[in-house]
Amino acid sequence: MDVSGGLNVDGNVDVSGGLNVDGNVDVSGGLNVDGNVQIDGQILGNGCTTTTASGIACGTFNSKQDGLLVVGNGTSSGARSDALTLDHSGNLVIQGDLTAFSTSDIRLKKNLTKIKDPLDKLGKINGYLYDWIEDGNTHHRGRDVGVVAQEIEEILPELTITRDNGYKAVKYDKIVALLIECVKEQQKQIDALKQGQ
Repeated sequence: MDVSGGLNVDGNVDVSGGLNVDGNVDVSGGLNVDGNVQIDGQILGNGCTTTTASGIACGTFNSKQDGLLVVGNGTSSGARSDALTLDHSGNLVIQGDLTAFSTSDIRLKKNLTKIKDPLDKLGKINGYLYDWIEDGNTHHRGRDVGVVAQEIEEILPELTITRDNGYKAVKYDKIVALLIECVKEQQKQIDALKQGQ
């Protein structure tokens, strides 16, 4: 089925042999395609369908073309919303809160050593306010706050990775271990000063 100018259907669409649309697709019902799907535009809909990027979209969504997985939380076809989007670059965008736990059981660890010289390490990194360079290499936009991966890599390389695209990333949650040791070290210094009085 080839459509030029978009497809807007109030009901179900069943296609055998593929669907090619030059424009947006808006279906209030189901979109079932036995074959390939090629859409040059946005997919707007309710229910589940494949996206233009060979992905899946479910719920009441307003997917972007590069979405591998889009989950919508809209209330109707007139109030679409993407609650979760996973794109081809591996970026996961969640519009709400994310609650997650990291495995940390001592029974799964060996060679435990405390972080040495935590205050010296902390002194070598900085917290920054900055603006993202919007050149297509990241999905981040506008003003932000954070650290620089290269600075973290110098003191605790375990907290950084170099992604396939060559850019570095930081495991921000793991910085907490360094901060815990810094607070303990500072407390020792405070206690020593109190004893000297």
